[in-house]
Amino acid sequence: MDENLIFDISSLDSALDTLSSYLDLNRNQIAEYIINNKDEYCAEVFLKKFGIKEESILRDKIMLVALHATFNDDDCKAIKDNGLLNLQEALTEDTSLKRFLNKYDIRFDIRKKILFYKDKKIYLESKPSGYLLQSRREKIISNIYRKLYGDYQINAFLHIDNALEYDGFNYMRPEFLQNLACLPGLSDIEIEWEDLHKPYIIKFKSSLVDYEDFTFLDGEEHNLYGKEHKYLLILKSLITKALHAINSIFHYYSKSEFVAYLLKNCKVEPLNIIKIYNEEEYLGELSDF
Repeated sequence: MDENLIFDISSLDSALDTLSSYLDLNRNQIAEYIINNKDEYCAEVFLKKFGIKEESILRDKIMLVALHATFNDDDCKAIKDNGLLNLQEALTEDTSLKRFLNKYDIRFDIRKKILFYKDKKIYLESKPSGYLLQSRREKIISNIYRKLYGDYQINAFLHIDNALEYDGFNYMRPEFLQNLACLPGLSDIEIEWEDLHKPYIIKFKSSLVDYEDFTFLDGEEHNLYGKEHKYLLILKSLITKALHAINSIFHYYSKSEFVAYLLKNCKVEPLNIIKIYNEEEYLGELSDF
């Protein structure tokens, strides 16, 4: 099939609709299976139950829907113009984060791995995680380095109770500010950010191939198989996550938490942004599973 399949499990209705369209089942069949088979959401068991062959789930074009929590002071104008950016791009392009840091005289040369802070030039490097003799300064620089060069991709949620209240309550400020707040004279940087910026939820779609394999496969499983078999496992993982999401709502009146990681070099283009919610709009929809 040439048409893109939109795989959206962010709500109960979208998960049911997605599986119904993908697997050519009606919603009632899926709902009855979950109701009668509590906590049995393995894709292989489900596919066998309905006589669905593995080859029939193979699709080349799948767009995966996710939710990204962010914050800015321009009513998402930069996001509407430029899309969602990874951390390195957010520190390079004209963004709320870059403008805010400029007020503190903080700049980065991403390519040369240099942090400019006031009149200081700090070369960024990371000590091995097992290195026990780090000074406080080395630990701060290592943490900044790891975030900026190892964990700078766009993260999002395929399914979650409340994207504004995930672990760490980071929607009030970028996690990166936690690292910078450890530098001398920046202890209040997070508080000022919260005072000046508002949270938003960005619902977007991105090609399945734009996501890291470990979004779907556990541990080192993504390194153990050839390309075709790995892709089949990813598709089965998507079906399992959709069934798991439905199961959680039906039986536990709550949502599972599924985190998604885009590839480090990927951005979300403006045309792939489905909807932008302010805090009030997003919270108003949460009761609608």
